[in-house]
Amino acid sequence: MLHLDADEVVTPELRDLITAMRPEDTIDGYFVPSKTILHDQWLKHAGMYPTYQARLGHRERLRFIQVGHGQREDVPPSRMSQIEEPYLHYSFSHGLRQWLEKHVRYADDEASLIAEIRSNTHAFYKPIAGDKASERRSAKVKAASIPLVLRPFARFLYVYLLRQGFRDGRAGFLYAFMLAVYEGMTAVLAAEQLRRSITEDAGKCSGKETRE
Repeated sequence: MLHLDADEVVTPELRDLITAMRPEDTIDGYFVPSKTILHDQWLKHAGMYPTYQARLGHRERLRFIQVGHGQREDVPPSRMSQIEEPYLHYSFSHGLRQWLEKHVRYADDEASLIAEIRSNTHAFYKPIAGDKASERRSAKVKAASIPLVLRPFARFLYVYLLRQGFRDGRAGFLYAFMLAVYEGMTAVLAAEQLRRSITEDAGKCSGKETRE
């Protein structure tokens, strides 16, 4: 089975590739790359192509678990493979305002993860060689260590300069800027959650001292 969101499209080439594939007893699922489309333009650089996600797999063996605002595969890495033919992701099909509104919810989930990582880093283990899931979690741990005030600037510079998003023209700049806005929302919400956590801990300590 191929898992798709409403704003994702299978190309004829991907359809033909999947049709020609045959099930393998040793493989439960496949990572599939996607092309991010903005204003009918493929963001080859700003979209950080290729980015892989577990999308194709055996309907009874490929399982997912919730992580933040998304899901990740719950399958041993040795039982995952990948294909190179991408699907198309029209992430902005309902307009930029809808994208921003949706990412306010995502930013809240991401902020919770940042707060958890900063207060409980032992809950996230180091990546195992070849384990894409743990590599992504390790990347989140490293990202959480970036000072909150620098996150929007770091994201913009990474996407627009290091990943050469400028080569995608106006669309590349717009996408890099929107990701920076998302990071800004995340930073604000994370700061609020951390401040609330510190206040609650201080209240607990104060109550304990009073009882003693």
